[in-house]
Amino acid sequence: MLTLSRRSALLFFNLIALTVIIHLVVDIFYTLLISSLNPTTGARITKADIPMPAENDRVSIEAYQTIMKRNIFGTYPAAMDENEIDIQALEPTSLKISLLGTVTGSPEGTYAVIEESEKKTQNLLRVGDSIENAKIEKILDGKVIIRVGDKDQVLTMEEVSPKDSGGIGPSKRARVIKLSIGELQESFENINRLLAQVRVRPHFRSGRAEGFLVSRIRPNSIFSRMGLQDGDVIYKINGKVISSPDDVFDFYKDLRSGSHASLGIIREGKIETLYYDFR
Repeated sequence: MLTLSRRSALLFFNLIALTVIIHLVVDIFYTLLISSLNPTTGARITKADIPMPAENDRVSIEAYQTIMKRNIFGTYPAAMDENEIDIQALEPTSLKISLLGTVTGSPEGTYAVIEESEKKTQNLLRVGDSIENAKIEKILDGKVIIRVGDKDQVLTMEEVSPKDSGGIGPSKRARVIKLSIGELQESFENINRLLAQVRVRPHFRSGRAEGFLVSRIRPNSIFSRMGLQDGDVIYKINGKVISSPDDVFDFYKDLRSGSHASLGIIREGKIETLYYDFR
């Protein structure tokens, strides 16, 4: 966590923002400094003092249920038809991992979100990737076939019961948002217009700076399409609590390379993760 005084922290973050904006003009892509599937309407944090989330907070499974059932990104056919493989014949994996969600589409657009239970870390994995001592063989809607040793096993996403979806108190949700490189480039061509689309300032709690608070987000702006809402507090970048300018520029490098990136936010007292898939 940052330990700067309020005045020093404000100057510190303003300098970071100015540096990143200048970099934007040169490179177009600009680190989405003010930067978990279906962006929702604006919301505001109403709690005055939100405790920072613990690193081992668990993701709510229902956050991924929409991906599986509605196929929000269903531009392509499913990566693999369940009928082509006898799922029932496979034994459930005994590995300490959990399937949080799947996105199926073209080969490059198919992946699974898998959490390692002991490490409490989430991973975006494609066919051929490895986790624990298993290799991802196939990704289906709500299921992943993995190779453990010399046999295949199945990892299945947990079903959400009605009582699970109505929990009270802080929870952790995730969304997957697809953005095109062309869309980012077009949005960042006009620096004056970009600066008018959002307001960013350091977020303080108990006199300490903890992330960024975003507000005054214009409808249909790039920030809105990124799934951000007024009142969101950005406290993590790529799974790491923001603690230095290096964290911001790591996110910038991910954008340039076209790889996945993520932002951890606090929205209305609840923790969410926004995953970005750049095309």
